[in-house]
Amino acid sequence: MQKIRVFLNQQASQGAERDWKKLIRERLFRSELEFVSPTSHQAFLEEIDRATRDQIDVIVSVGGDGTIHELIQKLADQKITFLVLPAGTANDFARSLGVQKMRISDLLSIVREGVPKEIDLIELNGKLMATNGGIGVVAQIANRVNHLRRTVPGFKKLMTYGKQETYGILLASKILFEGCDYFELKVQCDQFNGFPWILSYS
Repeated sequence: MQKIRVFLNQQASQGAERDWKKLIRERLFRSELEFVSPTSHQAFLEEIDRATRDQIDVIVSVGGDGTIHELIQKLADQKITFLVLPAGTANDFARSLGVQKMRISDLLSIVREGVPKEIDLIELNGKLMATNGGIGVVAQIANRVNHLRRTVPGFKKLMTYGKQETYGILLASKILFEGCDYFELKVQCDQFNGFPWILSYS
């Protein structure tokens, strides 16, 4: 019997939007299921360690990019399969895997019928990244959204309805009223035979 641990981030934009437990139980009732919803970052890390000790077969991540990012930091070198159910705001990782537009029932069927695939990770300053990072206006907008979610009552609920449109509105506002900052980047690697590229990025 498959041992499945579901990490349910109820603080994610869509974490409390659906009855995730019911949906998952209906589809994976033949598995040994356990749901965890840590209420602090430390508790989250402890639950990841417990999943490793329990030799879980599959981890289901119900949350956004932040949830999967934290899971990857500790479990990248473990023989544990991940399934991502997008419940965040941007869901860049789920989008890159092509699961963003799939029905939840079809996604859960992958646990039984799918074949696990490996993905590449990037290590940057000691942190593993599964999608991408950035600087400039795009990173500034992402930071602004995160700040508003933490500090403005009701903003998280607004993003549940606005989703990607919220980023577009804030981006347009930034460009129109504040302008963009410019950075000079120097990139050097073996593929370019030692010759750096000088890039301007806004």
